[in-house]
Amino acid sequence: MSKSQTSTKQPVKQKTPKEMIKMLEEQLFGEKNRTKKKEIQSMIKKFELEMELERKKKQEIDNIRKSEVVKQLIPVGVDPKTVQCINFLNGKCEKGDLCQFGHFLKKEEKKEQNVPPHPKQKVVCKFLIDAINGGEYSKSWECPLPNCQDIHRLIELSNNQEVEVSLEEYIELQRQTIDENSLTPVNEKTFAEWKAKKDREDELHAKRVAALSGNVKGCDLFLKNPEMFEDDDEAGEEINYAERNYEESEEKEQERFAED
Repeated sequence: MSKSQTSTKQPVKQKTPKEMIKMLEEQLFGEKNRTKKKEIQSMIKKFELEMELERKKKQEIDNIRKSEVVKQLIPVGVDPKTVQCINFLNGKCEKGDLCQFGHFLKKEEKKEQNVPPHPKQKVVCKFLIDAINGGEYSKSWECPLPNCQDIHRLIELSNNQEVEVSLEEYIELQRQTIDENSLTPVNEKTFAEWKAKKDREDELHAKRVAALSGNVKGCDLFLKNPEMFEDDDEAGEEINYAERNYEESEEKEQERFAED
């Protein structure tokens, strides 16, 4: 007869205000309903206020603890001068050199005091990117996230500030500056035309390279086959033969090394 196993429920871990704010920010991103947006924004403000009150309470407790003079005890046989004075760290030791405990800072604390604070790099607000993609961005646009410290104006990118922009954000911002009327749409027809044009160029280039690699002089070759040196009517770009010859010779050199 098998024993019945009693399942014990694991206590649900309550999320911190910081975790709740992050979760609400994810819900707010991409939300189009104005009523839901306001509800989420008010909840974010509530948790931010809760975090601020918790920070102030912790600061008050630390101040009270530091204001009290602590009676420090150490194990028998330990040199007191090798033990850091707690009251000295809290700024409450009035004995100075007469104190039996050591008045020194740890190497890590000294290092932290000498290092200047690193300025936080700015990033483009993800809500701004979303507004640009949705065509909602304008001069009167406001970020739905309260107290957001990211970049919210495209003009800020031109200032002499150290701005951290991801590749996706950079491409999107650059795309907004392109005049769509001056571009050729990529579809099946335009791609087929471009491919046929490139195939003709490659075929003509191969013929020229094969002809020039022989002992025939350029003038004789031109007089014999002048059509080889005529560009296609639809060719809109010039072919850099020197660059293409260099690339082909480089490929042959790499193949030779691979065979060796």
